[in-house]
Amino acid sequence: MNHVTSIGLDVHARSITAVALDSITGEVRSQKFGYEPAEVASWILQFESPKAV
Repeated sequence: MNHVTSIGLDVHARSITAVALDSITGEVRSQKFGYEPAEVASWILQFESPKAV
């Protein structure tokens, strides 16, 4: 089975909320950001095989 972390983004004019679901462990992590796409990208890239959904 391939390991994939599913990432969902709730994007608004001034903020972004990201949620990550690890498909193997079931762990859920979330993070709120100001509107800084580079911060969001940095957070997402810490996960193994991230996929946006």
